[in-house]
Amino acid sequence: MMMNVLSNQWYTKSESKIVEIEKHEEPKFQLPENVMQSPCVQFIIKGIDAKERETFNNTLKSYSKEVGIDYDLVLSAILGEQIRISCKGVRGYLKDTILKGTPMLFRSYDVSVGVAGIKLWTARRIKNEALAYGYGEDLRNVQITEKAITENDVLSAKLATLLVKNIVHRRELSGFDISENAGVVGTLYNMGNPPKKEPHADPKIWGSVITIEDQDFVYGEISLAMYNYFKQQKGKEEKSEENNG
Repeated sequence: MMMNVLSNQWYTKSESKIVEIEKHEEPKFQLPENVMQSPCVQFIIKGIDAKERETFNNTLKSYSKEVGIDYDLVLSAILGEQIRISCKGVRGYLKDTILKGTPMLFRSYDVSVGVAGIKLWTARRIKNEALAYGYGEDLRNVQITEKAITENDVLSAKLATLLVKNIVHRRELSGFDISENAGVVGTLYNMGNPPKKEPHADPKIWGSVITIEDQDFVYGEISLAMYNYFKQQKGKEEKSEENNG
């Protein structure tokens, strides 16, 4: 038996791993300390600002501001995929890279490709939806190919940003604000914001299962934990500046 840390309800591993969050509730979930400090998670956290992916991260920051979406919300959605690759890899062919190499964000070459881990058909839909909503005009004449998504970090970052923007905007149009609900946004990012999934007032946090330190988490939980971590870090930095001011 395991405990749902958000609702204090118990469930078994054989049941669907779904975590519910009350609408507008402040994120409370944090990864256990041993999970947060695990090599595969730390590799990704330290790799966010690595020079090897500087173009990707700088584009995330500037493009998030341009289209009006929280950078931390976008980054936390992406890190579910990054941590999945890292923590799976530490048990396999990426072990030496993660344990001995310089931290950085991975480029995926599987079905979901690039640093943002987006499928080709999803990427094309992201662009079309963004244009229909009235933003992403700079990508109108950009050809979306698997090679481009994989190798072009600027394009990958912009598509990830637009995917999160589309997720939030689509629900705003239906009267639901999930702009601070990183767990639900991460879940929908993991699913590729499926057109048939209608917005509703009781969204769930779930997604692909990611195993870290022999513990199972769903994609949305990872996104929520990362979002909460980033906000806490910024809060500490702001408090430190006030004390030193």
